[in-house]
Amino acid sequence: MPKVSVIIPTYNRSKYVTKAIDSVLAQTYRDFEIIVVDDGSTDNTKEVLKPYTDRIKYLYQENTGVSAARNAGIRAAGGQWIAFLDSDDEWLPEKLSIQMDYLSRHNEIVAFITNVKFILPDNKSINLFEMKNYSNNEIDSYVLPRPLIDVLKVLFFSLMAKRKILLDIGCFDESMSIYEDADLMRRLALEGPWAISNQCLTEVIRREEPPELNLSRLAKEQLIYSYDCQVRSYEKLVSDSRLLPKEKNFVKASFSIVRFQLAIEQFKTGMKREGLANARQSFLDYPSIKSFIKYMSIKLLRNLGIFLIESKHSSGKKGFRRSGFSPLYKAG
Repeated sequence: MPKVSVIIPTYNRSKYVTKAIDSVLAQTYRDFEIIVVDDGSTDNTKEVLKPYTDRIKYLYQENTGVSAARNAGIRAAGGQWIAFLDSDDEWLPEKLSIQMDYLSRHNEIVAFITNVKFILPDNKSINLFEMKNYSNNEIDSYVLPRPLIDVLKVLFFSLMAKRKILLDIGCFDESMSIYEDADLMRRLALEGPWAISNQCLTEVIRREEPPELNLSRLAKEQLIYSYDCQVRSYEKLVSDSRLLPKEKNFVKASFSIVRFQLAIEQFKTGMKREGLANARQSFLDYPSIKSFIKYMSIKLLRNLGIFLIESKHSSGKKGFRRSGFSPLYKAG
């Protein structure tokens, strides 16, 4: 059986999926299989993949979302390691070689993340770790014994993980089509040490696409659903008995922020009862003077309170910080 199973979920990306496949076939490391999961494409995806028949496993399913597509790939995989690649992104030729060489010397690792380079529509590039002030240029790769807080601070890309661990934690949550990868990584972060590579070994390519294909755009256009997905993700995490005190405090603080964001969007769209309930719960999740003032601002001042909170945020003043969506976030 191959050591690595590369899973490429795709939906109506016949223009790009072969480029993703070619970037895997160009790897200097050769002990892998490629599993392409076609999530009900209606374009000519099946036709453009025919020349690759002898080099990939092709799975077709009715359109059920990126989480279900990735899970189908995991179930069909034979490799000890699962490496995920979106169908419009590309790997550098040495990616797998660098990772597998490092893993051969660190048997304790359960997941491996690499830095990525974002290629924007104007062909400008952005280094993710540098943008997040996360890079350590003195070390190519290193081990994070407790990666959860790092996972919560940085929206990582280019995940490789042990297949057994993915199956143990239930794989991707198929009820989520946004933040499904962040949800998986949060749960995975409690399963053991991670390896991190500062090298940009994946190119995440930004293209102008309709919302059904570009999930980062969908996340910003369906804010209530996006925040609700995050709330459900944190609900799984916050009660986990393996959390250390510092981790639990960080999770509760992050959870409170996301729930308050959901409350604001609900209030702005007329769901005032639900919004007020979530604003209150946001305070109860992480009681502080700041969260109490935000809750009372909405409770007493309603829309004016939201306006004042958002004005403080947009002006850059300290006091009301919203995590917001990274403009580069992409979930599938």
